[in-house]
Amino acid sequence: MNVQFLENRDLYNYSYISCFFNLKNEYVFVSKKACYSSFCFLEQSKCRRVWEISDLNNSIIHGVVRNPYLRLESLYKDKLLCNVDKKHVQSNQREIIKIFGETRFFDLKISFEDFVLAIPDLIHTDCHFFPQSKFIPRFVDNVHHMENKKELNCVFSLFDNELVICNKTPDLKLEWTYEMRNTINKMYYADFNRFNYVFI
Repeated sequence: MNVQFLENRDLYNYSYISCFFNLKNEYVFVSKKACYSSFCFLEQSKCRRVWEISDLNNSIIHGVVRNPYLRLESLYKDKLLCNVDKKHVQSNQREIIKIFGETRFFDLKISFEDFVLAIPDLIHTDCHFFPQSKFIPRFVDNVHHMENKKELNCVFSLFDNELVICNKTPDLKLEWTYEMRNTINKMYYADFNRFNYVFI
C-alpha cells in the first residue's frame, strides 16, 4: 500500500508533517516543537524528509510526541521570547500578532497566560499550534514520548545516531493557572487521550 501525504486535503494537511526515512523501511513522524529541528540536523544520507511511504505494509512506522503542556511552554519561549525579530517574522508569529498586535508582540508584552488562553483562536492557524494527534497518522506502529530519553534514544538509534537535542529554549519556569490548564485540556484532548498524557 502506497501513502502520499501531499494528497491529503484535510485541514491538518500532511504537508505540514515532518516524516523522516532512515533508508531501512522505517519512518518517523514528528510535529513542530517535538524534535523537528533535531531530525533536520541529522545527516541527509541517513535521515531525509519524504512525502510518501511506498510500501506501508512492509514498513515500520514511528512517531515522536510531546506533552501538550511542555510543547506549549517551548513554543512560547521560542516564538514569543527568544526569536522575536522584526526582520524575520515567522508564519506562526504572524498569527500571534493578528491577535495581540505588533506593539505587544515586539515589546515582549504577551504573557504566557495571554498566549495559552488565545490557543482556541490559534489552534487552526499554523502547524505549530495543531494537535499532534492530527500529525501522527493512525497507521503509526510505535509512539515515542519526547520526555522519555530511553524512547528518544531508541528513535535516534534507527539513524545510527546518538540523541540530538537542537533548538533548546531557556530554562524559565512558567506558571499555569486552572483556567489555562482547562483550556489546553479541551483544545488538546485527543493528544492527552491518544498518547497517554495525564491531564492536570
